[in-house]
Amino acid sequence: YAYTLYQRHGTALRGLIAEGYLSKESDACMDGFLNDVHDLPIHELLSPDMKLRDVLRRIDPTIRKFVFTASVSHHAQRCLEALGIADLMEGIVDVKDCDFETKHSPSSFRVAMERAGITDPESCLFVDDSVKNIEAARRVGWRSVLVG
Repeated sequence: YAYTLYQRHGTALRGLIAEGYLSKESDACMDGFLNDVHDLPIHELLSPDMKLRDVLRRIDPTIRKFVFTASVSHHAQRCLEALGIADLMEGIVDVKDCDFETKHSPSSFRVAMERAGITDPESCLFVDDSVKNIEAARRVGWRSVLVG
């Protein structure tokens, strides 16, 4: 059923909200759900990635780096820590910041820019493994790279 929600609404979470299973107006409801679905043994699933760390460190240090995730910040932070790259990121823009919109929503890209204090979309570089997200980034003027 989660895949059906994803197909209909862009993400399973948006589908659960749209079909009345979750209410984004209830912080307790949303936080409980998001905590439960992200309660994973991250350090058993991910390990430090020195190649990724090296790639990120070779990027011009004046370029600010943020994580833009369809997940929640505490989950992204745990993943960054497990990968050994948390110290290389300036911040996290998560699904809650974007009012539970999909990552490929134009409004989510605007929120990401606001959080980073960026006004020029051409100064943003978006790296993602989803063609849909890459196309959305390009539509709002971000430079983008498909990985994975």
